[in-house]
Amino acid sequence: MANVLVFTTLSDVGVLNLREQGYCVICLSLDEPLQTSLDRLDRALRSYPPTNLSEANNTWMPEAAELARLIAIQAMSAGEIIDWDEIPERFFQVLVVSGRVLPIDLLPCRGSILGVECVIAHRAAESEVLLQLASGLQRQELPLRRIAHVSTYHPGPTSLWEMDVVSATLSINNNLAIEHYFYPAKEVAAELFRRSDLDILHFECHGTGTSLQIDNPYGDPVDVRKLYVRDGPGVYFFLGCSAGGSINSVASTFVRKGARAALGAYCGFLSGGGSDDVSISAYYDSLYQGLVRGKSLGESVKAGRRAAAPGRIYYCAWLLFGDPNIRFSLQRFGGVAPNLRRHRPAGVASPR
Repeated sequence: MANVLVFTTLSDVGVLNLREQGYCVICLSLDEPLQTSLDRLDRALRSYPPTNLSEANNTWMPEAAELARLIAIQAMSAGEIIDWDEIPERFFQVLVVSGRVLPIDLLPCRGSILGVECVIAHRAAESEVLLQLASGLQRQELPLRRIAHVSTYHPGPTSLWEMDVVSATLSINNNLAIEHYFYPAKEVAAELFRRSDLDILHFECHGTGTSLQIDNPYGDPVDVRKLYVRDGPGVYFFLGCSAGGSINSVASTFVRKGARAALGAYCGFLSGGGSDDVSISAYYDSLYQGLVRGKSLGESVKAGRRAAAPGRIYYCAWLLFGDPNIRFSLQRFGGVAPNLRRHRPAGVASPR
């Protein structure tokens, strides 16, 4: 596994086992300089949510570059040279197992950011995670029978066709069942977490680190971490502000409780879907097209980020937690490939 890079704040026997199997493992310390750097980056991202590279270079990117420098210094003290521009060539994927979310997806790389170039996945710092890695990165193939998409954003600025994930999922030409919910009753939205027939549950809504507005943009936030059930959906997309911002946030908590994977936004973000910005449709199209074509979840997330870049990089703030190697069975589609869509150039993002 020499082509897998692991950053971890753990230092137990699992690290030794990984190194014996050929993983490149870099043990990090959440010391004061690193914590301070993360705090500064978080403050910068609160003031200037990720939009595009030109704005990032003048706002939060210097803080991300400083974080990259400090991580490289810690790696050097352990005998490993980290050149961020070379990581996409050296490693197939990067795994982060940390006691605090390290958004390395947003670090500068090759004139862009690392999340556009690499498959990256995050997990909370638990010893069993390293033991799972030591047993081998197994390719898991899951059925993909039904997706539920919930949107509680105000739909006024958008048409139905251009509304985010709708424009992506409507283009899938197969027998996959897709359910769309707009402004559902809170009880209806909560019930989706208990549905054993759902394989992906996708929320687009306002959020905080621990709560989502699952019914409408004016409703009371719900701590959805309490709604996880082991027999519910296996993969979750929580695309609300800060839903993946900490180890105790919604996305990370679901994975820690047993979900196979979850997407969660690291910070607040700007997004689109209106007639002047189709980058979000490009992201979702590439994400879902990748999944139904047999790509891994991690590869599909990276493809979505690349489809939206370089004009839009905020999708790199939607971090992947859990297993990046999950694939969905193509047998459900009878071998019929989905249709590809063409996209217009992305325009100006609208705030969410």
